[in-house]
Amino acid sequence: GGRATLDTAETAGVRAVFLYGDAVFGAPPGYDSGLWNSSDRGRELIVRVLDPTVIAHGMNYFWRRAHKLRGSKGPPLLAHANGVAPKEYFLRDRGLWLVSDFHLRFPEPLFLTYDHPTGESLGGDFGFLFSAVEVAISLGRKLVLPATMNCGNSPAYEAFGLNETYAGEGCTLDHFTSAVFFLERFEQWMVEAGIAEHPDFAKLRPNTTVVTPDDIAHLDNSTAIAHLSDVFGCRQALRVARPSDVPFDTWRCRYHTWPARHMACRDQHYAAAGRPPCQHDPAQEVCGLRGLDCCEVMNGWSEKLEVFTGVPWSLPCDCGVPNACVEVVPKEDAAVKPGSRCCRWSETRKATCHMPEGKTPINIDEDFLTTTSPELARFARGEGTPEALLDMCMEWQRGRHYWRLEAAGHVAEDH
Repeated sequence: GGRATLDTAETAGVRAVFLYGDAVFGAPPGYDSGLWNSSDRGRELIVRVLDPTVIAHGMNYFWRRAHKLRGSKGPPLLAHANGVAPKEYFLRDRGLWLVSDFHLRFPEPLFLTYDHPTGESLGGDFGFLFSAVEVAISLGRKLVLPATMNCGNSPAYEAFGLNETYAGEGCTLDHFTSAVFFLERFEQWMVEAGIAEHPDFAKLRPNTTVVTPDDIAHLDNSTAIAHLSDVFGCRQALRVARPSDVPFDTWRCRYHTWPARHMACRDQHYAAAGRPPCQHDPAQEVCGLRGLDCCEVMNGWSEKLEVFTGVPWSLPCDCGVPNACVEVVPKEDAAVKPGSRCCRWSETRKATCHMPEGKTPINIDEDFLTTTSPELARFARGEGTPEALLDMCMEWQRGRHYWRLEAAGHVAEDH
């Protein structure tokens, strides 16, 4: 919409001027933004950019809490849940869900909680979390996700000011991994961390049983909230006492690649400004659990961090989960495409193989094939050649080919 508006203004001979606070962009020298007499200004389109701490977009409100930065004007007047997914998860977790549907969601409430330690490494945080996930699945309970993960593990912690807006607080998992991918895989066994503050959940707290490794195998459904005294101990005790309940089929692995197609520091306009496209650390790409990818955190602007601050999003794609997934070499007779990467959970012998997505030198603008495309507009003006435009079109297509590769999964046994 913005580009189309500017293109229309340019075609009509209308000057576009941008105002942000006291700053003025796109205006001639001596321009006075305080003059509003159209007879003095000529043909002009004035666009005022709103203060994102007052009229907040999704990232600044739900994730960064920009309204808590020094110098801000307090709570925003409006928060737009754009770029926030799944929206229902974020609205519920941040205490903004106004529908009284607790009993519809949980007609027979069976929750699992634990005390998530603070100050852990990234792998330590997710190691605790996934041990608790396994217990929840084995018991058929919903795990209340932690809200005390170590915010300092985020590459954006200082760069985006989270050290200021989350001082003394913990973070939820959506600061480190995609909530979309995670919930698509585990939602039936999980519930957002914010449920712990819900008044109906508070009414269940008297019906809480503290569960130890010695008695977890005998836990029944008479208690609404089961609280684990020892996450790892309870997990191991369940494995010994009820091995058939270990959710082997739930733990699926895949090869996680760095999302070059999303990174703003690889965009066409970024490169056109003379800045080299960013590169990732090859060690980030690794086998990891499906549903858990700490390279793709689009809600938190991980893809824009390096453009805005110079700090790369450097988390390992497997979130550092210890002893989870390993890469294997498939047997020569396995029906696996050449170039595929095969991964298996460390406690099974079967591997799932995927073809890693290709990386293009730069990311061609997403609207390349639309009426707002600058490239098509230049070609229409007689600039450039059909051959150059075709090359760019093929590059655009290669950059989006990953959508078709995701379904190419194969199962093979390693040597």
